[in-house]
Amino acid sequence: MDQQQPAFSEAPRQIPVPPIDPVQTARRQIALTFLSLLFILGISSVVASVLAFVLRLRDPEILNRPGALILLSSLPSYAVSMPLSLLFFRKIPKTPPKKQKLAFPSFLGFFCIAMLLTYFGGIFGSIVNSLFGAVSGEVPTNTLDKVAEITPLWLQFLFFVVLAPIFEEIFYRKLLFDRLSTFGELPAILICGILFGLIHGNFYQFFYATAAGILFSFVYAKTGNILYTMGLHALLNFSGTILSDWLNNLTSSESEFLSRAGMLILLLFGICILLGLAFAVIYWVTKKKKIAFDAGAIPLEHRQWAAALFGNPGTWILLGVTLLPFFSDLILPMLTKFF
Repeated sequence: MDQQQPAFSEAPRQIPVPPIDPVQTARRQIALTFLSLLFILGISSVVASVLAFVLRLRDPEILNRPGALILLSSLPSYAVSMPLSLLFFRKIPKTPPKKQKLAFPSFLGFFCIAMLLTYFGGIFGSIVNSLFGAVSGEVPTNTLDKVAEITPLWLQFLFFVVLAPIFEEIFYRKLLFDRLSTFGELPAILICGILFGLIHGNFYQFFYATAAGILFSFVYAKTGNILYTMGLHALLNFSGTILSDWLNNLTSSESEFLSRAGMLILLLFGICILLGLAFAVIYWVTKKKKIAFDAGAIPLEHRQWAAALFGNPGTWILLGVTLLPFFSDLILPMLTKFF
């Protein structure tokens, strides 16, 4: 007996797919990204603090030893933050930029721009810090200088020139930028740069770190290659820490030859800064019509970006935590002064 196949008079009904709300999607993903970032940084800080506390129980003077402070504060953070970052961020959708080559002269030009930004950013940070110090009655100390003073040169090179550029560029450019650029390249560049400045936690470093962070994010967005930003970051840290200390020793040397050599290198620094200004102007004039920022996989208009960014608790929690050290530098001396 032949079996009859059931006849369908009409096609099966399709279940309608609800339309994607881009603002709600962005709000949810930005909140998840920021809260993951905050959790990772919090766990890393706790691990570093617990380790320092345990070691101080055995040796109360351990933090005063050369290199101990940077080892206890940075190495545990790097060792903990990177595995946690790969674990937490892997489930958040990402939109990596397209890979493009960067010519070596352009690389040098961006380095000169970075020198220009950090120079004036450092001056502006010192002015703001002094103004706050005048209000509070106590000028906050530069923690980076304090760490560098008690850290051997080889450890400074290892952490500031090798490890910091590698881990920070992977963290703030590769992982963070790739997630935020889903909703637009330009906002992701600005947010990653500002967060990079905020994470430094003091007025001395905030302005130049923000400017450098925006520049690094721009270079990464236009090349898609994290190695370029690692190289820029490493060169900038080398010139700003190790080389600057070495130049200070040269210029203050009693030897006339060494003093003149230091002054000559300082002159080259000044020329490099001027070249940064020249390259920035030339780059803008020649490339301004070609510079385009990708709208992302889920494009958002300006108002939608503002609604997504400031309409989720993750942004406000992250801002509150990262701004706390800035306000403590201003408020704590005032409370001590009056109470």
